[in-house]
Amino acid sequence: MRIIVTCAVILLGCFTVSGQSVAQKKEQAKSLFYNNKYAETLNVLTETRSLLRDDRECRFWAAVCNFQLNQLDPALRQLTELTQERTPYPECWLYLGKIFHARHEFEEASRNYKLYLRAIGLNHPNRAMVIDAIRRASNGQESQFRQPLAAVENLGPGVNTAADEFAPIISPNHPDRLYFSSVRPGNTGGARSPDGRLDPVQGQFFSDMFTCHNEKGVWGETAAMHYLLNSPRHEVLLDFNQGGDVLYYFKGWSLDQGEIVVDTFREANERGFSSIPFNSPMDPAAGDGMPYIFQDTLLIFASRRPGGMGGWDLYQSKWKYGVWSKPVNMGPPVNTPYDEVTPFLARDGKTLFFSSNDSRKSIGGLDIFKTVRNEDGQWVQPYNLGIPINSAGDDAYFRLSKDGFTAYLASSRKDGLGQRDIYAAYFMEYQEEMEPPQAYVPPVVHTVTTNTFPDPAYTAPAPVSVQPPAPVEQPAEPPAQPAGEPSGDYSIRLVPGSRPLSEQDRARLDQVAGIMRQYAGLTLVITAYAPEGQAVNKSLFSAIQGAEAVSKYLMDQGIAPGKLFTRSVGISGVKGPGTMVDLGFCSAVDAPAQDQVPVVGQNFKAGIPGLTVNKALHYKIQVASSKGEIGSGFLAGQPEPMVEKTPDFAYYRYTVGAFDSYQAAAAFLKSVRGQGFNDAYIVPYIYGARADKVQVRQFVNTFPDLKNYLK
Repeated sequence: MRIIVTCAVILLGCFTVSGQSVAQKKEQAKSLFYNNKYAETLNVLTETRSLLRDDRECRFWAAVCNFQLNQLDPALRQLTELTQERTPYPECWLYLGKIFHARHEFEEASRNYKLYLRAIGLNHPNRAMVIDAIRRASNGQESQFRQPLAAVENLGPGVNTAADEFAPIISPNHPDRLYFSSVRPGNTGGARSPDGRLDPVQGQFFSDMFTCHNEKGVWGETAAMHYLLNSPRHEVLLDFNQGGDVLYYFKGWSLDQGEIVVDTFREANERGFSSIPFNSPMDPAAGDGMPYIFQDTLLIFASRRPGGMGGWDLYQSKWKYGVWSKPVNMGPPVNTPYDEVTPFLARDGKTLFFSSNDSRKSIGGLDIFKTVRNEDGQWVQPYNLGIPINSAGDDAYFRLSKDGFTAYLASSRKDGLGQRDIYAAYFMEYQEEMEPPQAYVPPVVHTVTTNTFPDPAYTAPAPVSVQPPAPVEQPAEPPAQPAGEPSGDYSIRLVPGSRPLSEQDRARLDQVAGIMRQYAGLTLVITAYAPEGQAVNKSLFSAIQGAEAVSKYLMDQGIAPGKLFTRSVGISGVKGPGTMVDLGFCSAVDAPAQDQVPVVGQNFKAGIPGLTVNKALHYKIQVASSKGEIGSGFLAGQPEPMVEKTPDFAYYRYTVGAFDSYQAAAAFLKSVRGQGFNDAYIVPYIYGARADKVQVRQFVNTFPDLKNYLK
């Protein structure tokens, strides 16, 4: 009998200890949950199975954690089970609505949002928020049938983590480099409480600034910026000046309280103990943030200062006479009673991108909008960029790169790796707002001076008169003939299996590099003629890689990437082995003697006679752009296919056809679009190289047919 009683006491003691352990685990999970430690909360809950089996509150926490961690399938299953109980939490329908919204199942999202509204009172504080969510779901229902403007791609685990990455900033000088800010484990100073004290259990990491690099289309090599920039406080990269040698960033113990400071990339021994403040009308403590600086003379930023139209509004300030003007609210239709943040002004100086959560127009939280300042100086009604650039999450920090095709943004969409991820958007068509105005002149960089007002004795220099090239009578083109070896005196043959460049080839290229250093106005067209014998897409891509090998050698000799234009041309009659590469200068106003290398310019000498792509002016039809080789369906059966690449642009551009008049190109464009290439468009080439509209306008007098292109 004594043995039985003893065993009973022992068992009772075990149950008591177990019960205390479960209660303690729940308190631990609760503390973590309300401190937004969702992964840690799930770990505690899964360690104690009885909590997930028997405790409804813990099951709800687990569902919310899965939602916050982008695990939508288990969250959906858990919430659906909870709604089938007798008295479910009303918030189950709210989160079901969020899940369907995140999946762009807008109709089902609205249904669950409405179920939540029925379950809460008329005075519930969430009511207005949910009504806005229903409006956004309705907007999404309409938006999903629009033609997408771009394809969107997550930059991947080489950049993004399960934490928070945001505020991408494109390097002003290196197109393959990107800067961003991140709140992630391992940041300088460790996890801290909101007041800045070390707190490894409940604390959060503060933001640091990072850089990453694109190598052959893959983003990676992510590294924190210098330890003299990152500190235990929050650092958020804001912008660079136009020259790329001044960095503006936020520093503070909270994201709402701090200062904007300037760094000029000084050496460590030249730095003081205090940062240089950004002397501007912005005051982060008063609710100012997220600035964009345009050409060092215009400051656009978001602010919650009193007197605005709603939450965050956009303001602008101009740099005049050495000081920034008083900020002016940009007003409607840009600003609304909602939030407008993260502005970006395109290179044309009149196209503004920003993010807004205006439920009358947005799909999710913050959406990216575009507006243009018209001839009257007024902003037109902002236009939602639509899916997939926008999503059911917060989409912000949008910035277009100089190439006019690629943009970067931060998004909290639920197919990402973490809270927010960095994404790239690849536009189907060139965004013309990235062309500088025709009269654009880069601002003169002045040294710092204590005199902030203009010198009364200063006299502005007389404007320099720049005359456009005089029209030249184009010599008659020789009749087309079967292509063979290039007729020019300068070419390279790259033979498979051998060294990419022979000693003789390198000697010739050294000569070319010397000429380009002597004549700074030259651009070199590197043409690879694709040999016959394999599929056109493979032949062209193999040939362009040969041209890129030549381009890389020249860049290693100090030639700027912007001075090199590579292309591979598909024509019949070019025989192997290997790839024939021809060189020629374009825009040869400052050309060397013609007997040094073939010159493409006003005294044009074709590498292979009779080819339209070797005429001083021709037009082609772009059908695709890609980071690599495209499928054969794009080029099979198309006349005069070509691949082109510039070292400072990540994409290969694929074009077909070649015409010496815009009218002929326009007729062929209709035919190409009829074959399903709906995004195809006409591209002009002047002296062998692709021309943007600024260059086209400069040569209208030389080539009157360009007027048709500009219409």
